[in-house]
Amino acid sequence: MAIVLKALGHDVKNSHLFINHSLSNREGDRIFFFARAGWNGLKGGKINPPFITTDKGENLRSNRIHIGGHPGWDYGIG
Repeated sequence: MAIVLKALGHDVKNSHLFINHSLSNREGDRIFFFARAGWNGLKGGKINPPFITTDKGENLRSNRIHIGGHPGWDYGIG
């Protein structure tokens, strides 16, 4: 996760990363979540990109498009 965030231009060297709003799809084979850091009460410096991975933690990728803070899987989307 840190490698992908760094490739996206985020400085994660001194960040305390955590996963937020995780949910699986209806088939149970993919997981969506937000990778976050910087929620320390100070302005600026927050990291919050969305990610998808398989249920086995493979093929981790960032969507790069923020679709809202509490998303859900649609039917037929997987």
